[in-house]
Amino acid sequence: MRFAFASYQKHRLRVLPVLRRTDEKNKHNFADEVDMALLDDRAFLFLCDGGFIVLQPIVKDGSSWVNIMFAYSWGTTALPCYMNDIFHLAGDIGAVGVELYTVVKKLERFLIRKGFSKDSGNNRIQHWVKRF
Repeated sequence: MRFAFASYQKHRLRVLPVLRRTDEKNKHNFADEVDMALLDDRAFLFLCDGGFIVLQPIVKDGSSWVNIMFAYSWGTTALPCYMNDIFHLAGDIGAVGVELYTVVKKLERFLIRKGFSKDSGNNRIQHWVKRF
């Protein structure tokens, strides 16, 4: 795996400003939700080359899933670089699929290529799911 679990408490001063800037740029209002999930140990921070990913295990319809709460890289785009690692980690914990919410339209072709389907119609905040 090309990313590693990290303590959010230890990295919060670097991560939270990125969450807030992205929240403001995308007008998505998610930074506080991600911050609280990390502080409450409901989500987990993973560091990767030049960035980080926040993953949240959830239960949906009685099955385990992984919600990709946030992915960021200062250089390359984090999701294309690390999606296969995310799938592997999700499988390791017995998840039946992966989901994410995004306002980033440029991700659409990539997500479709990776087997995701849009679950939220044409809302500005799109919900994407991939069942394994």
